[in-house]
Amino acid sequence: MSDDKPLVYEEDGLIIYRASGFMSCPKALVAARQGYEGLPPPKKTQELFDAGHEAEEEALKVLIDKYLIVGRQGSVQLPLTHRIVIKGHIDALSSDSLTTIVEVKSQSSAAWDDFEKKGWESGYFPKYKWQVSAYMLALDMPLRLVRFNRDTEEVEEEVIQTPFYSLDQIREKVLLVEAAARSGDLPSECVDRMYPCPFYYLHEDEQVERSEEEGLEILAATYHKNLAEEKKAKGRKETARLALRESLGLGKTDVGEWRVNFYKQKNPARLDWERVEEAGIDLSPYMEQTEGERVRVSRRDNAGPEGGE
Repeated sequence: MSDDKPLVYEEDGLIIYRASGFMSCPKALVAARQGYEGLPPPKKTQELFDAGHEAEEEALKVLIDKYLIVGRQGSVQLPLTHRIVIKGHIDALSSDSLTTIVEVKSQSSAAWDDFEKKGWESGYFPKYKWQVSAYMLALDMPLRLVRFNRDTEEVEEEVIQTPFYSLDQIREKVLLVEAAARSGDLPSECVDRMYPCPFYYLHEDEQVERSEEEGLEILAATYHKNLAEEKKAKGRKETARLALRESLGLGKTDVGEWRVNFYKQKNPARLDWERVEEAGIDLSPYMEQTEGERVRVSRRDNAGPEGGE
């Protein structure tokens, strides 16, 4: 089931990682956790996704003749901590002598043949192992992988009894993302880049396609929104600093789980221009005027304040 939710989002006091996305590139997950706006996939890519989903529906019709199929697109939730959960939607449940989670994957003939050789190490299946492990742990059920060849309409099934990854391994993966997101910095490199990446504009080796007007509009809106939030955050930070300074004074103070330390530090040396002028010293031959780059993002209808750095 697809929706407009990002890879990671907060809802009803919970931090929710999408089951279909938590195995993504850590940089993409940290970007989502820090509030970067994901861009929609290109039109052609979305058309391929839609064709794949239609083929998966055909595969489920084949299963209906063999099993009792229930729970289509049922919601699944795997708690990791008291606030962090993995949430997703299974394709269905199948039941005969054994009740299993059904995961349908549509494949081209080339991808089909590659799976025949490499199994779960082919294509995107190493990522799928994380997703299906979360489903299996959440429901405590085995998995029935159903592969559908779009070119030949062949169907193959495989039952997996044991999750590929444990709850501890999944929790560790997610908590590493949380720690990186709290640091405020993005990972410098992509690891195991997802495709299509909703944050491709963060790739240093990939330029934004300027023909993607919708994506560029989202980028402009994201900049404008976050600039306003940045100004508010700076104001809140300064208010908190002044209140702490007034209450605590200089030195280290433990406040609950926090340690607050106000200390003296030398500022960078500066030139006293008034004294330079009094001394009659002309520094203009040693001064250089440089030019920097700035950006200003404003609404075209001038309905809101302009945003610039």
